[in-house]
Amino acid sequence: MAASMEFPLVHHLMKVKNGKRRFEKIFKSLSRMILADGFEKININPEFLKLLKQLNDYNFEQQVKESLFNYNKSQISRNIKNYLFAINHELGTRVLCPFTHANLEITEEYLLSMESYFLKEEKSTEMIVRFRKETQYEYSSSTLPQDILITNMNIEETKLYRELYAKYLDNLKENVFGPLL
Repeated sequence: MAASMEFPLVHHLMKVKNGKRRFEKIFKSLSRMILADGFEKININPEFLKLLKQLNDYNFEQQVKESLFNYNKSQISRNIKNYLFAINHELGTRVLCPFTHANLEITEEYLLSMESYFLKEEKSTEMIVRFRKETQYEYSSSTLPQDILITNMNIEETKLYRELYAKYLDNLKENVFGPLL
C-alpha cells in the first residue's frame, strides 16, 4: 500500500478497480495531473500502465486514452489542409497554401511527417508512396475540381478531408500511450 501512496494516480486507479471511486473522478485527476498547460513530456509510472492492462477492461482503457488524448482540432485541420495542398507540388518548392495562408516548404520530411498521422504503424515505403499517390489523385481529380471548384464546397466538407481527419484522430488516439511505453 505504501508504494501506491507514492503514486497518487496508481492509488486512485486501485480505488476505482475496487469500486470505491468512480471513473469520472479519475479523468478529472488525469486532466489535472497530466494534461496541465505547458507540459513537454509526460512521465507515467509503469505501475499505472500495468494496472491498466490488468483491469482488462477495453472500455476503461479507451476512456483513459481519451483523457490522455489532448488534441487541437484547429491544428489538425490546418495540417490536413496544408498536406492536401502540398502533395500537388514538387519537392523543394515553396508555396502559399490558400486554405491556411501558411508558407510551406515541400520536402520529403514534411510529407512523411504528415503521412505518419494518416497511416498505421507498419508503413513500408511502398505503402507510403501508394497512399500519397492515391490521395493526390483523389484530391486533384475529384475533391478540387468537383467538390471545391464546381459545387463550391468548403474543403472541410469534402469526403477526402473527412477521411483524412478520421485517420488522423484514430492514429493519435491509438498511439497515445506510445511515448509513455
